[in-house]
Amino acid sequence: QSRDDTVVPSEYDWTNQTHVPGAVTPVKDQRHCGSCYAFGVVGALEKTYAEIYKESSPLSPQELIDCSGQGGCDGGDFVPSFHYIKKKSL
Repeated sequence: QSRDDTVVPSEYDWTNQTHVPGAVTPVKDQRHCGSCYAFGVVGALEKTYAEIYKESSPLSPQELIDCSGQGGCDGGDFVPSFHYIKKKSL
């Protein structure tokens, strides 16, 4: 339950919350690489792209992992990832 006594659902499925088929792409496996920051940012970008352009576009987190100047598979952060995407106009 939330602070203002609003009932919070026990489940929430983003795949039902869009009018664009494939806007929420399948789960990706980061394996043993500590790159959740890149996977999270790419997932958000995929959903936003689909909602704006009305088509899905599966993206890869690999450029963020390799080129964003963060820790690669040793970790990173969401904010620098979004800054990198904006700077590179990806």
